[in-house]
Amino acid sequence: MFKYVLNTGIRNDKYKKVDYLVLLYPGELEESMIENENYAPQVKILPSKPKFERHLEDFIDTIIEKELPSTLYKKRIR
Repeated sequence: MFKYVLNTGIRNDKYKKVDYLVLLYPGELEESMIENENYAPQVKILPSKPKFERHLEDFIDTIIEKELPSTLYKKRIR
């Protein structure tokens, strides 16, 4: 079984892989196509239109929390 569900790579660095593939669309509903920590990339469809940007903001906050040490950012309180 392979960890990567899609054959993605980064130009000039063939052993690096992307962690997320996100499609932004002008809708209202969020959908996770592949959201399993054992597989990469995570595939999500996020709405991005006025008054529905909360999903996008939450997703960005999740990435920041995972990738950066907690000393480099201040968690947003809502």
